[in-house]
Amino acid sequence: MVPAITALRTDIAGFVGIAERGPLHRAVPVQSWRQFQAAFGSFIGGGFLAYGGKGFFENRGRKCYVVRGAAGVWGNQLAVNLRATHRAQTQTVIDPNNPALTASRVVSVAHFEPWTLVRLFQAGATPVERLQIVAAVDGARRRLIWQEPLDLTFALDVPIFVESIEYTLTVYWRGRLVAIYEGLSVVPEHPRFAPDIVRESILQRSDARVDILPSPPPLVVVSEASLPQSLDDLVVETPAPLLLTGASDGLETLAVGDFIGEAEDVLDSDDAKTSKRRGLRVLEVIDEVSLVAVPDIP
Repeated sequence: MVPAITALRTDIAGFVGIAERGPLHRAVPVQSWRQFQAAFGSFIGGGFLAYGGKGFFENRGRKCYVVRGAAGVWGNQLAVNLRATHRAQTQTVIDPNNPALTASRVVSVAHFEPWTLVRLFQAGATPVERLQIVAAVDGARRRLIWQEPLDLTFALDVPIFVESIEYTLTVYWRGRLVAIYEGLSVVPEHPRFAPDIVRESILQRSDARVDILPSPPPLVVVSEASLPQSLDDLVVETPAPLLLTGASDGLETLAVGDFIGEAEDVLDSDDAKTSKRRGLRVLEVIDEVSLVAVPDIP
């Protein structure tokens, strides 16, 4: 009996190469030429990945996974601006029956949430100003519960001004506004902790809905954010958009390993495995890829 011959699907492919911009060594699902441009830019003189992607969709390709090896030093054309904002503001209410240092009754708890970083300010002959973290919010009793007791320098019979501190990160590319991230926190437990929000997206599952395009990868990633230890450490605003420098991608250090990766050893550490998972190795975990193209391999 002659075994049945199954036709090879060519409408879902994997591409590895160099592009104008985009994350390195991550498989990004792309479902249109416009989406390719949003994530990886357009044509460049030293690479053919964009030409391959455009041709794929012009020939009825449905979906492809793109892995960028390297390209021009596009990161040096990025600039960022960081600005502190105050979404919530209130003041404490004098409560002689409950002069506790671990919680404060306030005029309003609107827009305050657990793990909000706040600035406390109390006017007087000797003004007092401190940073504090809201551990919990008691909406029924209009109380803010503090992570640490209030400083003893605060007078509990004088109102204390309370304002939240969150950040807005604005990203520019070649002087053009390309992204805004609002309400970012530097408190790790906060739901909008900056490294959890401005990060590389998780690889899309192969069974994800095809009628909803995934968001393009971010142009910048916040890898670390630390709590200010005092008001002197608090960043209020960068005076002007800060131009990023020191981008290390490009063609100078490009090697074959950037296109095909390296074999992993069972004894490798997680960091070692990550460093070896480049190029074609990134596509190994994606079962639906049936056709692979590496247009820029030297």
